[in-house]
Amino acid sequence: SHKHTFSAEWSYDEEYHWHAATCEHKEEISGKEAHSFAADGKCLSCEYVQNAKSEFTFVKSDNAEYYIIEKYSGKAKTVTIPAEYDGLPVREIGANAFEYNLDMEKVVLPDTIERIKYKAFFACVRLRSINFPSSLKSISSFAFYMCERLDNVVLPDSLLYIEKLAFAGCGITEITIPGSIYGISQGTFLGCHDLFKVVIKEGVVRIETDAFDGCPSLVSVTLPSTMAWIGDDAFSGCDKIVEIYNFSSIDIKKGDSSNGQIAENALDIFTSKTDKSNIVLIDGDFVAYDNGADVYLLGDKKM
Repeated sequence: SHKHTFSAEWSYDEEYHWHAATCEHKEEISGKEAHSFAADGKCLSCEYVQNAKSEFTFVKSDNAEYYIIEKYSGKAKTVTIPAEYDGLPVREIGANAFEYNLDMEKVVLPDTIERIKYKAFFACVRLRSINFPSSLKSISSFAFYMCERLDNVVLPDSLLYIEKLAFAGCGITEITIPGSIYGISQGTFLGCHDLFKVVIKEGVVRIETDAFDGCPSLVSVTLPSTMAWIGDDAFSGCDKIVEIYNFSSIDIKKGDSSNGQIAENALDIFTSKTDKSNIVLIDGDFVAYDNGADVYLLGDKKM
């Protein structure tokens, strides 16, 4: 049988490097893996340099213990934040560091990042993907405001604060709020038009005013037993919330406009984790409510 042979040299693109075949089977590759960058932006394995040092502006923290990314001037589609610079860890994405970047589609954060500051990724309209490491503690106001293509957000259990309007206008489709956060700040997810499902974990106590205002695709919300307060208009303009899993002591009734208008159009308010959802997906895209007697088409689920 034929045994493939591969070049000793690396081939690469913006995200990966690999060894290309030297035999007649040119489509074969070996050892494909994602780049891992040093502080100067050079891949530790191959020769690819994406985020050259000159594309980042670093500033040392007041206590001189870590660096902050103050500005990024590159045009890469995938931006990998270095874990360290000049012998110190990079712990913070500074205010306005990437705002209005029109090229970036993916950001890779190292497990040293603890804070994402004010307007750090403001109006990065092509940004689709960013990982949030287990080191992350806070996301400041307007950090991802109007990142309209950002649709997959997984928040870590290390996160303590998300400030107001942090994800307003994003393309998020589903979100789970970790119990490490005390409250969901004002307007955090305001105007997330594609948001379909919200799960709030045990530990979260408050939902502030306008937190989910203007999320017209939202159909399902889960409230934990620790939830004690829902602010005015927290769910205003969320006319398709038909399902609420309410494990809290808040008295929520169908058709009631109190508690942030969460239940104005509710069809099911469940209080047991064993209660079966009546929301179904048709062909993976269309959202419907089907309780066996009535069927309502709720719209598209944008993925």
